[in-house]
Amino acid sequence: MKKLLLATLFMGLVGCNATTPTKDEDVSIANANQHIAMAATVAYFYCENQRWPTDVNELEKYSDEKSLPLPAKLNFSYVRNEGTVFKITDVVYLRIPEGIVEPGDIAVSSTSKPPKCEGNNVTTDFHMNLGD
Repeated sequence: MKKLLLATLFMGLVGCNATTPTKDEDVSIANANQHIAMAATVAYFYCENQRWPTDVNELEKYSDEKSLPLPAKLNFSYVRNEGTVFKITDVVYLRIPEGIVEPGDIAVSSTSKPPKCEGNNVTTDFHMNLGD
């Protein structure tokens, strides 16, 4: 069920990204996929621990220990990049500027609010903004 929910979320977001023209040249969705992977990872972390991770190091350790069904492997070098903004408060905020993940990427920001946790089901409360 978790895999089906994530696959549905992923396909919906990919469809939106694939049809949203932002530049004349080809646009990569790799940055958006990092945000989807982050949203799923922090949601699973939250459901298992009833709290957000304290920092990026704790989240990376959790990610390395788990085999989560993600659209892309979460690359923490993008999160640690000096141009990236990553904040954990009552929400998790991530902004990766254009061109960090791969050439042709647009800037992407996202906010994750506490998910709904019911047994093995995790429902994210995740919002992503494409562009500046």
